[in-house]
Amino acid sequence: MKTKNLILFLSVMLLLYACTGGAGTGSTGGIDIKFTEVPEKEVYEGEEIFATILITNSLVNEGGIQGILCLRDTLSDNYGGIPDNACADVNLPPATRTDGGVSPYVMEINFPEVSPISPYRGIEREISKSYQNLPIIADFKYSVETTAGAVVCIKLPGAVSPNIPKDCGTKQTLSVQQPSMPLKISKLTVTPSRRGSNNVLLNIEMTISKSKQGLLLSSGEISGGVPAVASVSLDVLANQDSAGCQQVSNGRISIRSNENEKVIKCALSINDLSQDYINVPITVRMKYGFAESVVGTTISILKGDELVV
Repeated sequence: MKTKNLILFLSVMLLLYACTGGAGTGSTGGIDIKFTEVPEKEVYEGEEIFATILITNSLVNEGGIQGILCLRDTLSDNYGGIPDNACADVNLPPATRTDGGVSPYVMEINFPEVSPISPYRGIEREISKSYQNLPIIADFKYSVETTAGAVVCIKLPGAVSPNIPKDCGTKQTLSVQQPSMPLKISKLTVTPSRRGSNNVLLNIEMTISKSKQGLLLSSGEISGGVPAVASVSLDVLANQDSAGCQQVSNGRISIRSNENEKVIKCALSINDLSQDYINVPITVRMKYGFAESVVGTTISILKGDELVV
């Protein structure tokens, strides 16, 4: 029964990973943000301003993506324009799988439709440089839940059957199936070691790397500021059982804002082997938040009919 459950679980896992990426370290495109409408390069005091942003979700998952989109400039609220709280909640449904591949879900968000912004006002000639080349920026903070997977071959200690695949039971660098998200497993190595006549200890070493520009946020805390150290939820499983991992406390690892990668070491025993060899699924689940920013344009503010100079 244990073997049948393992085969069923492995089949379901491989199907899941095929739906969230391609072969190897395949991806589905992840989350993309871009401006499609921006204010003119020169904006008059008192003129209405606007911006439209497209967020694309190319992930095929159950829950979609939840986040907060904010629009900002670099000018004080005393001069109107884009206030500090120009934000909107975002709930992105998942992409859908079609015969031709993946159909992303695209959401269009317009300011001031989703959150008020006002014309610039109170422009002062004495500090004219403060109103030139102001960036218009979109910040998107969102929650991430990912599942990555791989398969390692282990053999019964002492087994010499010709049917055992090459390299089975030795140190293996695994091909990882995972979606395209800010944190990825850039390397996953498993070294089996013998523990008795029918037990094997799996020594798992993986490198977690940032794959895109942005800032990590702690799991479940996307509405706050950006921490110096992000707390990332991590669970590593082999054959459906959780492995014990170094640097993991209460199911979380800490990643500093200046860390681009982190090495995690885990171990788990596979006991009571009765076959010459088996394929064991390795699953890595992570939860965290992420913040990324896009500059849409830069503007200069004019007073009356003239540029403030």
